[in-house]
Amino acid sequence: RPFPMAPTLPLGLLLLLLPFPGAKAEAEAGIGARGGSTACDFVHETCNTVQNKIPEVPAEPISSETVESSLCGESKEAFEHLLGHALRNTSGVSYISQKFMDRITEVIVTAAARLNGTTPEDALLNAYAKGGSAHNTGYVGPDLEAIRNALSANGNIREKWALLYILTKNKYFDAVVNPIAREANETGDCSALTGMGMNATAVLDRYEEVYLTQNVLNSSLKYSEGIPDFPFEALNSWVRFSFAGPPGTWEGARQSKPSGCEETSIHSDDPSLYPPLSAYERAYQCGEAASCKLQWFPGNLCYNITEESFAERIPGYVARANALGYRYAAGPSGTTANVLQLGLLLGMTNEELVLLRLAMMAWMTPTNDHSFFEIMLGAETFMTGNFRLKMGMEDIEMLMPEDVTVLTDGGKGRTFAKSEVWSSLGEWLETDVGRTLLCNEMSEAARAQLSNLTGTHCASYQ
Repeated sequence: RPFPMAPTLPLGLLLLLLPFPGAKAEAEAGIGARGGSTACDFVHETCNTVQNKIPEVPAEPISSETVESSLCGESKEAFEHLLGHALRNTSGVSYISQKFMDRITEVIVTAAARLNGTTPEDALLNAYAKGGSAHNTGYVGPDLEAIRNALSANGNIREKWALLYILTKNKYFDAVVNPIAREANETGDCSALTGMGMNATAVLDRYEEVYLTQNVLNSSLKYSEGIPDFPFEALNSWVRFSFAGPPGTWEGARQSKPSGCEETSIHSDDPSLYPPLSAYERAYQCGEAASCKLQWFPGNLCYNITEESFAERIPGYVARANALGYRYAAGPSGTTANVLQLGLLLGMTNEELVLLRLAMMAWMTPTNDHSFFEIMLGAETFMTGNFRLKMGMEDIEMLMPEDVTVLTDGGKGRTFAKSEVWSSLGEWLETDVGRTLLCNEMSEAARAQLSNLTGTHCASYQ
């Protein structure tokens, strides 16, 4: 499994030692053993192509009714906020959010200590205190006590995932894991990786891709054609459409606003915030004041979504979202792809990745960072067939079409029932806003779909 890394090794021989299966075989295999791995020789081939995406990109946009098709823009947003709030109440989202943060923190602390004797306190600050600001939704600031609270069971969903978002931007995960992966690759001894509970196969697959990107691939193609870091989205992901493609292809479905990101208009005591701000969130935003306007930068206030085509006579992202009646906010979600890639590296199972997708939906739809469609697209390369988008009315059900059973740290099975997800959504649809959406604005087909899933019926409101 290992391949040499000596700098004196001839480039041609190095590349011969790195066989990659074809992209078509990977697409047909689904998640398989490689998950978010590229499975394409991107050094010699153009792998970030329209033809190489999951889900596939037909020449013409799929036009089909979805639960959002009949809603106006504000109502689409309101429905997605309800959906996110409903998911925040579920045991699956609470469980996987806590497990993920526990696992990645354990890896970071263990790896940092192994590399250079870094203390747990310094490792936490390096991971979660560097690069964040009051513009990051839910961030509690570079304070060790606040960070520890956010990582604990007391931390709310915004606080937890804000820390993870900052980690993906400051690259500390790569800084501590890459050297251990390199050692495992050179020696063939994966005990350091498996001892931290990591998926050694996935880590070494990703290490190869990062190495090739940083040392062999033309540097000008690092982001458009490579895998520059461990959490980076795979080349077959729709997330690649959010950014500029290889030379001569698309320019990116989203472009930064010329004037920069805009702050939310919400105040710290706004009743729409669910859950309400924690004491740590409020202190970082407001200081000693009882309330203040939040400084958060939502994703939809940082980018303009363009109507650019993917290729000549191949309509782009906006045309495809519009054909399904879906809301768009900031383009196919890179954060979702990054988190699920990290989950794969941490040794999480397919079932746990399904729960992670639920957590991304619960986290980012209420904060207007991404839309339902964008989060589903960002997760798609990690999903098995039973959980993938259908590009139609069934898409909402694909969030949780069946019960999911995972092994807990104690080795016992724990089942998260689909009925809990849909019952929670039903409760939110019974609010005044939910009733208006379901009974007055949604199409008959959408109403029937949601009623079937949640047991909520408009007749009961008459």
